[in-house]
Amino acid sequence: AKTNPKNLSSAAKITASTIPSLVEAANNVAAASDNEAVADKLGQDIRAVISQTASVLEFAKATAANPDATNEANLLAASRAVADALNNILRSLGAGSNKECDQAIEAIMAATNALDSPQEKEAGKNITDCLQELIARVKSLAGSTSMLVHAARGTPDELGRASSTVAEQVEGVVEATKTSLSAESGPPVPQELADLRNTLLSSEKALIGSSGDSPDLLNHARSLAAATAGLVNVAKRDAAAMVNPQKQKTVLMNAQAISQATSMLAKAARSLRDKEPDANRNLMVAGRNLENCTQELIHNLLPETEAETGPNPEAMKKLSDAVRNVSTVCSQLITAAADLSNKPKDNSAQSQLSAVAKAVSDAIAQLLRAVSVMQPGFAEVEEALEAIQSAMGELDAASISVAVGSFENVATHLNHQQCQEALVAVAKALVAGGSELVTSSRLESAEAVGRAAKIVGAQMSGLVDSTKSAVSTVSDQDAQNSLLTLSKNIADALYQLLTAARATATNPSKEGHKDTADRWKNTREVIGDMAASLKTGVMLMKEIDDALAAAKMATQELGTPALRDQSYQEAKGDVTDATKTLAASAQRLVSNDRNQAMQMGTSAKAVADCLPKMIAAAKNAAASSEDAQLRTNILASMTAMAKATENILQSTKDVALDQKSKLAQQKQSDNFKALTQALASLLAVLKQGAVGEMMCDDALAEIAAAIADLDTASLFAAAGQLEYAGAINAADAQRELTTAAKSTAASTSQLVQATKASQEQFGGSAKGVATRISKLADAAKASGAIMGDMKTQQSIINATKAAAISAQQLVLAGKDVQRYHQEPSTQKNLMAGAAAVAEAIQGLITIATAAEADAAKGIQELIAAKQAVQDLLKQFDSQSQPPPAVAEDIVKAARTMAAVSAGLAASAGNQEAIATSSESAVTACRGLLDKTKSASLTTEDVQVQNAVMGSARFIATALSSLLEAIKDQTQTGLAQQDISTSSTAVADGISELMTSVKQLPGGAGLRLEEDTGKDLEELASQELNQVARAIEAAANALMSARPPRKEASLEFDTPDPSSAIYDAAIAIANAAKALVVASAAAQAARVDNQRTNPSVYKKDPMWANGLISAARQVAGATQQLVTSANNAVAGKGQEEELIAIARAVAAATAQLVAASRAKAEPDSKAHNTLSQIAKTVAAATAELVKAVQAFYLAMEEQEVADIAVNYTGEAVKQLEQQIMIAKLEKIWN
Repeated sequence: AKTNPKNLSSAAKITASTIPSLVEAANNVAAASDNEAVADKLGQDIRAVISQTASVLEFAKATAANPDATNEANLLAASRAVADALNNILRSLGAGSNKECDQAIEAIMAATNALDSPQEKEAGKNITDCLQELIARVKSLAGSTSMLVHAARGTPDELGRASSTVAEQVEGVVEATKTSLSAESGPPVPQELADLRNTLLSSEKALIGSSGDSPDLLNHARSLAAATAGLVNVAKRDAAAMVNPQKQKTVLMNAQAISQATSMLAKAARSLRDKEPDANRNLMVAGRNLENCTQELIHNLLPETEAETGPNPEAMKKLSDAVRNVSTVCSQLITAAADLSNKPKDNSAQSQLSAVAKAVSDAIAQLLRAVSVMQPGFAEVEEALEAIQSAMGELDAASISVAVGSFENVATHLNHQQCQEALVAVAKALVAGGSELVTSSRLESAEAVGRAAKIVGAQMSGLVDSTKSAVSTVSDQDAQNSLLTLSKNIADALYQLLTAARATATNPSKEGHKDTADRWKNTREVIGDMAASLKTGVMLMKEIDDALAAAKMATQELGTPALRDQSYQEAKGDVTDATKTLAASAQRLVSNDRNQAMQMGTSAKAVADCLPKMIAAAKNAAASSEDAQLRTNILASMTAMAKATENILQSTKDVALDQKSKLAQQKQSDNFKALTQALASLLAVLKQGAVGEMMCDDALAEIAAAIADLDTASLFAAAGQLEYAGAINAADAQRELTTAAKSTAASTSQLVQATKASQEQFGGSAKGVATRISKLADAAKASGAIMGDMKTQQSIINATKAAAISAQQLVLAGKDVQRYHQEPSTQKNLMAGAAAVAEAIQGLITIATAAEADAAKGIQELIAAKQAVQDLLKQFDSQSQPPPAVAEDIVKAARTMAAVSAGLAASAGNQEAIATSSESAVTACRGLLDKTKSASLTTEDVQVQNAVMGSARFIATALSSLLEAIKDQTQTGLAQQDISTSSTAVADGISELMTSVKQLPGGAGLRLEEDTGKDLEELASQELNQVARAIEAAANALMSARPPRKEASLEFDTPDPSSAIYDAAIAIANAAKALVVASAAAQAARVDNQRTNPSVYKKDPMWANGLISAARQVAGATQQLVTSANNAVAGKGQEEELIAIARAVAAATAQLVAASRAKAEPDSKAHNTLSQIAKTVAAATAELVKAVQAFYLAMEEQEVADIAVNYTGEAVKQLEQQIMIAKLEKIWN
């Protein structure tokens, strides 16, 4: 009826033929049913189907005869009524017998019927956002239908919930559709029209919602009539003012249609009041007809350019139809799924579900297509595509005419050169339009794509006309074919580009963006082909000649006086900015591939345009300097730079004359290099006069050196090897650190104030900040070294580094304020930088104060512990009598004292450990003295008593000395030898005590050490040797993976950053191996010594297990280092990961050194060797950090170089240009 009226007759017959079989099947069901109510309901539903089908046939006939909006709306309503009646039959039959499924179908029907409800236009609703929301909901619905099918086939228990989810998604789709249809896509509707429309639609909605006997029915009808009259009057008034007769006629017809639709609605309302048959259906049809007529009138009353911005009524109707179709098939899907869940082995049910699932998929795809048509810009894109296709058709026809020799010359007053110039102008416009198209696509704006497409489409007639005119001016058939082929290639490329851009804007994806970029590249190439064949003519020569003449004229201005009074810094900044613009323009000029050949003239002009501003600024800089030699140097450098600019323009002209000349291309490249060198020389000369700037650069370099020094100190702290060459106690170190921090804060405040002064004053302040930062770094290292606690060391160093980095950023922000003092953002950045410095300094002071407080607390605890030991000695010598004890009790107390004294000696520098260890030492001392005093009375031998008591007294005295030594080490960092001496004295006292204990009753067979069943000393030796072999294997693996070393060559060869990573990692592995080997040697010596001269520490399980654990950590960290180094060089790892693992190696070696040195004599060879190798590990770790940072920086630079190569296709030439520009960037920065 709507698209192929000729087939209406056969379609009607097919439809009618299904009725008898439906009726027969219904009668059979009714006869077989035991439920009379079900049979009656089925009969009613069958009659409704027959009645609604008759209405469909009636409206189909009317639509085929007169396809207007009213007939189509009636046909659609009738077809929906048939679908609803059929769904009622299915529910009456109990298909699925699932209440949740039935409720879901009813919800879908209710939601679909909501589409028929009038929806007021919603101001502020953007149609693009609404359509995106609709797309999201449709995609969610697609996922829910898949889950429903899965539930029907695999998990029937989930069917009800899956059906409810589908119904909820359909409701969401309907709601989003209504919102999209009501969104204001164009300009705001005039208030008068909007008020009348809203009144009319609200009255219509109220009228439809009234029952037949409602007392408000008449009031709603009157409001509707008044709104209609007002709308018709506005239409007549506006039509009278229209200059377009056709549009005037259309508006008047729309007004008449609204009057008729209102009359139909009133009649339908009366029939509802009189309870006539089909009154409800007629009322709904009349309401929809009135809505359509109102929408069409509003659409036509808007200005043409504005009315075209939104989707047309036909597109909106298609969207509504597509949503209804989706709702219908979703209902059918729920029914089929319910049927299958009841008959899981029924093949026909399986097939039916598959068929309906396919229908759902097709319906959703159709709905998404309908949504895309609604997108802003769609019509413009379609028009542009039609224009391109039309142009391609005309060009194809012209090509055939040329091939058969029947091409008719186009009458033109232009010569061939002028036709070429016209083609070039079109090509330029197409490049601009294509560029706008790609940009719009990247912004994912369909509306912007539409605007860009309109630009492209508007140029197609010009492309065809200019091409035909150019063909008409030449007689050579090959030349004619060449021109036509070039133009056809352009049209074809634009068609592909436009299609891809639209797809990307409406359905963004990574692949879509890549496809659009590829299409744009191809488009530029084909346009470049045409430009390369046309633009080498007179116009290009003229453009370059004009640029060359402008450059020479600007150069002559060097001999005239400066016109503007500027400070040296301001003038220098203007020159610097101009050099950036000139360098970029020159680089574009020499990028002379076929894609950019048409831009050669434009680029030449851009180069010439840079000179006047640069020359004026250079003259101002020279005039503002008091140094005569500097003024001479500036003008000489500027003259050389201007001459280099003229030379590059001249060589560009030579290239334009013969683009295949290698000699001309080489000369152009040489002149580009000469120009960059001249720019660098000019900048260097200008910098000589910027004393303050050089001071700033020196200050930044000094701060950077301090940061690097702190990085190295952090690594040494992680390895437990942070040392300070000077002699200073803890209190003085903390005081100096706090003073340096406050001094740094004061200097940064002065720096902020100096930004308002001259550059020299600012440079001096920056230098002062750098000096304070250097002193602060030294104070931090000194303070950290004295602390001894690695955690505290790293906290202080990291806080100092944060302050240094903040100061560095503050100096840079200050430079920006001086340079761009009129920009508010620079002052904002300066204040933020000052706040960051203040925060970092305060953090450092807080950490230092806390560390000082911890140290003071530790000292007080040590003093208290020493006093407690002395009090115990006094009590020991008194007449007091402790509880009874025997020889074995003394041995147990001695074991505790041995372990506690070892832990106390190891706690030096660790404030947390000092508190615990000192308290344990007092407890152990009390137990030892009490047990000794009491057990000594078990013998009557006075000599033995004195020996036992004397040994205990000696141990307590040595313990007191040990506590004093640890206190001195905490305060000065210079008492390590005293700690070792006192610790040894405690051990000696315990050994003497054991000798005396054996003379007490029951003490003959007692020993200090407990037998653990295994010799951990031997096990530690074996483990260290095994770890050494594992690290050696790791080092060999690194050596094998390292790239081969390059032979010495006279040619320039950049060091391989990956080799530097391997070298540093190998150095760490070798140093770690050497450390383990030294630990193994020291352990072997201890084992041999114990065999020949057993000591009280022969078997110390805690220490031996600690040594074994530390060795294994070194091995594990080194093996991780191998894996991480390989991953980093292969591009699979991250910079932070490799640095962290290197620091883990350093930390593991620090633990191994601590464990090994715990049993070594302080001044022994083993002790010194371990310390030296540990420093080597820390130094190698610092080198690895530098190598990793250099490696990733090199990777970034290589990516830039690769991009340059891929972009132009001339690898060597572009790489050289990038290097030259990079050198200039270093100067600019």
